[in-house]
Amino acid sequence: MNEHTNKPQDKTTAVDHPDGADDPAFEALLERALTIPVPERREEPTPAPARHPLRWLAFAATVLVAAGLWMNVGQPPDGVRVATTSALSSDFMAHVLHEPQALQAGNAAVNPAEVDRVFEQAGARRTGDMGKVTYLKLCPFRGHDVAHFAVEGSAGPVVIMLLPDENVSGPVAVREEGFEGTIVPLPIGGSMAVAARPGEDLELIQERLVEAIQWRL
Repeated sequence: MNEHTNKPQDKTTAVDHPDGADDPAFEALLERALTIPVPERREEPTPAPARHPLRWLAFAATVLVAAGLWMNVGQPPDGVRVATTSALSSDFMAHVLHEPQALQAGNAAVNPAEVDRVFEQAGARRTGDMGKVTYLKLCPFRGHDVAHFAVEGSAGPVVIMLLPDENVSGPVAVREEGFEGTIVPLPIGGSMAVAARPGEDLELIQERLVEAIQWRL
């Protein structure tokens, strides 16, 4: 019998001794890895919210508007708004051009009773001679019903709008689309807008109308 046949074999495996488990160099490396200091976490300060420049611009504009209103020492009569003159003259001429019938020469005279009726609806009264009225209508204008009419002039029709709810500080020149005119403040409050083709004596017509019209009834 072979003496080596029944000799037990060495059963040592990697399970019993994992690779490097007893290696001093491996153990030293593992120990250093476990003892590496973890850096302390530093809290970053939360940045303050940026102030939007547009917000400050809006605030500044509001302050300027309020200051302008506070310093407006010239107050118009009750119910009369201070008009932006450029916008008022543009609105007036736009309305005139929108109703070309008033600009036609040779129109028949409007019945005086009809003139009185429309003026009353517009809050006005005819108290004197206005001349020959060749066109008349009650028109919406800037939020109010106003008297829009024409009288016969020396060079053709002269268009007028009575504006008791619009106030101007002085005469405003109107020059647009071949027309010339003015918007004038009235002693009774409000204003009157007049326009015609060049060559008409508008000042004479305005003086006549001022004497012939009354409102604040």
